[in-house]
Amino acid sequence: MTEKNSTTIRNSIIVTLSTGAIHALVTYLIPGGWGSVFTVIKAVLMWLGSTSATYNWLLCILIPCSVMLLGWTVMALFANLRSSDNLSSLPKQMTFLGVVFRWTYLKNGHVNSFASFCPMCDFQIYPQPSSTYKALPGGVYFCENCSWQSQPFDCTIPQIENQVLRKIDHCLREHERQQNDDHRKLT
Repeated sequence: MTEKNSTTIRNSIIVTLSTGAIHALVTYLIPGGWGSVFTVIKAVLMWLGSTSATYNWLLCILIPCSVMLLGWTVMALFANLRSSDNLSSLPKQMTFLGVVFRWTYLKNGHVNSFASFCPMCDFQIYPQPSSTYKALPGGVYFCENCSWQSQPFDCTIPQIENQVLRKIDHCLREHERQQNDDHRKLT
């Protein structure tokens, strides 16, 4: 016997047994047998086909979809409020190398778009190379508004940005640790 024939025979046996089981259940468990099943099916089809201000079959489709959409919206709003509350208590500013750094948080709590500001006039500043030679690392933060200048640093600008991000992560860990300690004191 080939694989195709054995699959066909197996499927036929499953369909026959399933049909027999459904027939037995309807005949013995439902009062009135198949007659009452057909009556219920006929009543449902008549109701679906009847008209009110809107077709009833259309209402059967739209009402569950609307309820699911409303539920998803409410769950998304609660999740958004919960995540916003957690992020509002986190620090969003620090001073490093005499420069003020500020940042925002993404919904997942990661630092997003940190920027540097002058500590004197609060003007946004950018790191500048401290040497005209590209081979020499180093830089300085300089404010074009008030001519304030930070202390020079002896590493590349990406290294400074990496240090700032690591310092921010350290501050976040300290903040979480402090909140956990405060929570333990309350309980």
